[in-house]
Amino acid sequence: EVIVPSLTFVATANVVLYCNAKPIFVDCEMDSLGICPDNLNVFLKKNTFYKNNNLYNKETKKKIKALIATHIYGMPNNIEELCSICKKYNLRLIEDATECLGTFYNNKHVGSFGDISALSFNGNKIITTAGGGAIMTNHKNHSNEANLMINVSKEKKKGITIHSKLGFNYKMPGLNASLGLAQFKKINSFLKNKRKLASKYFKIFEDLSELKFFKERNNTVSNYWIIAACLSKSIDKEKLIKQAKKKGIALQSIWVPLHSLKYFKNYQRTSMRNTNHIFNNLICFPSSPYLIK
Repeated sequence: EVIVPSLTFVATANVVLYCNAKPIFVDCEMDSLGICPDNLNVFLKKNTFYKNNNLYNKETKKKIKALIATHIYGMPNNIEELCSICKKYNLRLIEDATECLGTFYNNKHVGSFGDISALSFNGNKIITTAGGGAIMTNHKNHSNEANLMINVSKEKKKGITIHSKLGFNYKMPGLNASLGLAQFKKINSFLKNKRKLASKYFKIFEDLSELKFFKERNNTVSNYWIIAACLSKSIDKEKLIKQAKKKGIALQSIWVPLHSLKYFKNYQRTSMRNTNHIFNNLICFPSSPYLIK
């Protein structure tokens, strides 16, 4: 089993199913939008036990192997707290940093805290290769395994090409890589424009008490990939999004929480009070760096 947030893009939990494992959904924090360390701690304390140095789920009797922490919309998790919890419970920490190129926690780039992490270079990210992404790790064995698997596990032994195990053709084509290298040359200007746009939104709406933007917390730097805010309960989110669309303004909702999707409904979860609140009240503003001239 793998612990994952419910407030995340569906790919975060899909990969658990791809590996024939099962997800356990945990609630988010209200300020960081990431996994709530308190909620996680309570779950692990009440619902797990150790056997032969492995962590087991009391309810399912299955091993709990890892935690996936998703840094959402450019806002870092309280990742050091999550690192401490993973160390305490002997869990591998996987960082989903796909939305956070240029985001820092205590002067350290997110994605460099866990055992392994992922970046995305999809077309809507800070930089793009038109698809694909990157794996980051400080563990040489993880790096070697990844390099083997993305090349259909192809090895040469005594001059003969063999495929040593199940692998995948996940190599990035050279054309995509060249686009990414060109994009990297512009990353500072992209990040600068994102911050300018966020500041502009904050200034325009500073007197509107019904709107609370998600902003950098102490000791963090956000890339403001998506500029998001929570509405007060007096505002109908769906009605606002429809009205904005009529005026050509592309406001959007956050993803539907994973624990409420049909094919994830029967998996174990903690209380989802914060996650449900965020879903009911959060709106995303147009956030392209090209909106700033």
